[in-house]
Amino acid sequence: AGEAGKRSRVDDKRLKKIASLYDTHNFWDSQPVPKATDVVTSDDYNKQIDDVKTVDEISDKPLDIPAGFQWCNVNIEDDNECKDVYDLLTQNYVEDDDAMFRFDYSIKFLQWALTPPGYKKDWLFGVRGGKKNKLFGFISGIPVHINVNGKSMVMAEINFLCVHRSLRTKKLAPVLIKEVTRRVNRYNIWQAVYTAGIVIPTPIAQSTYWHRSLNPKKLIETGFSSLPHKMPMARFVKMYKTADNTSIKGLRAMTTNDVVPV
Repeated sequence: AGEAGKRSRVDDKRLKKIASLYDTHNFWDSQPVPKATDVVTSDDYNKQIDDVKTVDEISDKPLDIPAGFQWCNVNIEDDNECKDVYDLLTQNYVEDDDAMFRFDYSIKFLQWALTPPGYKKDWLFGVRGGKKNKLFGFISGIPVHINVNGKSMVMAEINFLCVHRSLRTKKLAPVLIKEVTRRVNRYNIWQAVYTAGIVIPTPIAQSTYWHRSLNPKKLIETGFSSLPHKMPMARFVKMYKTADNTSIKGLRAMTTNDVVPV
């Protein structure tokens, strides 16, 4: 009984800590997503969180945005328009705590990632403004088939949500999310999947990953890593040197013939 009581107190503390993370999520509290404090039972499985709607109930007009800005579809297959997205992401997208490094997705990669079979051109859009009609915000959605409890469903995968750092106080991100939701709903699709580097209500899965320096000398030269205090470069390189042979027997480089099974 004592151990059970202790576990109960620990669980209560954990629940309160998790719940505290969502105290400031005013936007997400208004959206049809589970809250950290929700108790999910078997009766909740295979049911939509939101009230069932029809396409006719969804407005065919874009949401209002601040004066001086306008919605724009982005033709991601056009190199010039994709360059606008590239510039926005490389200067304003996910970065480290010191604002030194950001993801650098190439134009070709963005075009590949956002044009799968059946992609919707109006799910790739953003916000433009200013004298030069600059792209200040972007969000993307692509159709994906997701298996949920053995049932295949078509959903939208939302990605590359980015707002220019000069407009972070305009609260454009929630408007972009609402607008992409409206556009997806207009295709009679009512579920979406997305990932985030921060905790938002409410994760259904999470992952932890580690990095290993494969070329430490180069990483130090470029400023990505730093040499530990009083450690010679030669010793640092030796410390991270990979073995000549893999510890897993039979591990080899992938070939073209391996594509199908992989």
